[in-house]
Amino acid sequence: MPRDDLCISDSNTDNVFVELSPINIIIGCVYRKPNTDINNFTIGVDNLLSKINSVKKRAFIAGNYNINLLKFDSHHQTNDFVNCLFSHSFMPVIIINRPTRITESSATLIDNIITNCHLSNMISCIPYAHVSDHLPVILTIDLKVKHMKQSFYYYSRNFDNASKHQFIESVQKIDWSTVIGSDGYYETFSQRIVVEFNTCFQQSRY
Repeated sequence: MPRDDLCISDSNTDNVFVELSPINIIIGCVYRKPNTDINNFTIGVDNLLSKINSVKKRAFIAGNYNINLLKFDSHHQTNDFVNCLFSHSFMPVIIINRPTRITESSATLIDNIITNCHLSNMISCIPYAHVSDHLPVILTIDLKVKHMKQSFYYYSRNFDNASKHQFIESVQKIDWSTVIGSDGYYETFSQRIVVEFNTCFQQSRY
């Protein structure tokens, strides 16, 4: 289901969040526009992660943050962003030593998936692909979700001769003069037919 309440209210940020209700996991995607205020973005992320942790749900947030994590130890605002993640027990799945965007003049780590789900069976990687100027980030994880046993039922109706005869008699006994020509007569007609049909041809579950 959509979780619009989690979206960062920043005109420079595009984001969407959904919750997978059966397994209580939040999935998000965030895009921060280039050359916009990192401090404001970090404040929005801080509020977002606080909300997620307050309801004790696991979350995976993918995105192009346009913040080069390779410079976390030399750029003050990037360091603040990384510390914000760590303070809420969120971690980037891509170790901060591999770029996701490579050009002739630069190599930056601006795409990542952050999560508060710390399982040993998580595997992340950056495949080399000529899909775009950004390399894809892939995360595989076995959440060990317990599948609920579902019950399947089959329904059928009894269309024997006795039921058919009963239906014909029931329809013939209806005073259709009060229906034909009245406002919304087709809807009324359909409703009367459905009632008699369900009464005469009982539905059984198997």
